[in-house]
Amino acid sequence: MKTQTTTISAQIPKTLAKRLSALAEAENRSKSYYIKEALNNFLDEKVDDIKDYIETEKRYRDFLASGKSSSLEEIADRYNLN
Repeated sequence: MKTQTTTISAQIPKTLAKRLSALAEAENRSKSYYIKEALNNFLDEKVDDIKDYIETEKRYRDFLASGKSSSLEEIADRYNLN
């Protein structure tokens, strides 16, 4: 089964377009291939970042709710940092 596609358009700096063209030609691949790969990798990273942020925020709220925090002074005393 063939993947359905859609066409998009974007304006990019000429220097980036030249680099993309050179890479595509050197590797004998289409520019579309590299654009799809780059976009897919970028979106995967962003989704991972959002998931990490949500998990970190949840853990921080749980930590605050636990009441197990210490002041800087208490930590300095505990580890003889005064």
